[in-house]
Amino acid sequence: MKSDVRWASRVAVGLAAGGRWPCAWAMLASLLVVARAGYGEPPALLALSLLLALAALYVALRLELDRLLFADLAIELMTKAPDEALPELDAGLGLALDRADPPRVRALSDRIRGLRRWVTTAAVLALLQSCVLWVAVLR
Repeated sequence: MKSDVRWASRVAVGLAAGGRWPCAWAMLASLLVVARAGYGEPPALLALSLLLALAALYVALRLELDRLLFADLAIELMTKAPDEALPELDAGLGLALDRADPPRVRALSDRIRGLRRWVTTAAVLALLQSCVLWVAVLR
């Protein structure tokens, strides 16, 4: 069981690392749209592109945080049981985020499900930004 949980954490590290690529594309595509601003792009298109880039930046930061946390969790799970390591992680997050009440302890499967939602969000942002770029180029 402990080995399964450790491997799940390692897979989550890979998911988080892979999710950064769509974020990078969304930010690069935004730069390409902004570079076309001199060609009379509508301000709404530029604003949408910049908002998508800012959202992609936030998602990239969240994915990097999750990648680091899951990597450390996988190391912790080599010597500790999951019901020992996860509450410690939540307590550390509570301290780092300056929360008065410690956050509730979540199961590893819930954490990975949340990570998958962030990766999906990154992919959707990249797709939307690609559509904005396509409209800017074909306009």
